[in-house]
This record gives sequence, C-alpha cells and structure tokens, in this order.
Amino acid sequence: EFIAHIKQNPGKVTIGNSGMGSVTHLVPTLVASKIGAPIIHVPFGTGLAVAALMGGKIDASSQLPAEILSQIRAGEVRVLAMSGEKRSSLWPDVPTMKESGVDVGYSMWRGFAAPKGTPKAVVDKMSAHVKKAVESKEWIEFTASVGTTPQYFDPEAFVKLAADMDKVTREVITAAGLK
Repeated sequence: EFIAHIKQNPGKVTIGNSGMGSVTHLVPTLVASKIGAPIIHVPFGTGLAVAALMGGKIDASSQLPAEILSQIRAGEVRVLAMSGEKRSSLWPDVPTMKESGVDVGYSMWRGFAAPKGTPKAVVDKMSAHVKKAVESKEWIEFTASVGTTPQYFDPEAFVKLAADMDKVTREVITAAGLK
C-alpha cells in the first residue's frame, strides 16, 4: 500500500531518518532505487524523526527499533515492514521488505574483529565467549528491551555477512550519489 503510494507520487513522499548516510537513510534509498520512484529524505537527529512523524510533518520514518519502540508498543505508529532478511521474533506479524514485494534485505549488525594474523586459537576462543554472551538470558532480555533480536555468527559467517553488507552498502551509496 505504501509502496504504491510512493510510486503514484514520485518525488513527493517524505521519509524521515536519523541522518544522511545512516542505516535509516540508506534503507529507504535502497527501497526507492528498487521500486524506481524517488522519495524525499528528511534527515533528523535521533528521536526528532519520530516527533515529526507523530506530528504529521512527514509521511513515514525509517527508524531503528530502539528509536521508536515506545511508540510501537503504545500503538501510536504502525510498522509497515522490517528491512532484515527474516521476520523479527519480537514482531512476527510484521513482514519483511521482501515479503512486501520489495527486494531489500538490509540489517544493522555489530561484531568483534581482531588484527589480521591473529592465531586461529585466539579467534576461536574469543568467538566462543561472544557466542556464550549473545545466547545468554541477560543479553536476550536486554536486546528484546531495545527492540532487537541477537544473532550469533561464527567467524566465517561473520566475514561473509560483513562482505555481503559492504557490497550492498556500496551499491546504495552509489545509487544515492553519496561519497
């Protein structure tokens, strides 16, 4: 429904984000590129886009869950889609962009890195500690409280994730004309 609205109003739909070059800017840029209809980016600092959305100053907002979680939980905003590859266990009824017909799979991630040449035994030990932390009850509860779902990647899978996301990010930056 919202994608159809963007296509019917190319270059007129305003979408707020946390700032130029942020994930919340790059995801709508990727969506606009995939659907072939430009949008108007309205960069704000964290939290201000939510206020503008609530005040009817913008048509939509691209936000990280923690930035809009209280409004989601209060039913003050409706989440149209998630940009990750799979549905969030926190909001199983919210479709992914791909399920909504837009070929976008873009997630924000964090990880640990070690200098090149770090012995495999050290990397494996660090990875085991990270896995234990990510799968701990405390971490799962904390991430749920800020609207995210933890996911562990072993070192090989993490390298692939980082390379894949780097490729997508470069494509989006080029499409947006950013440097």
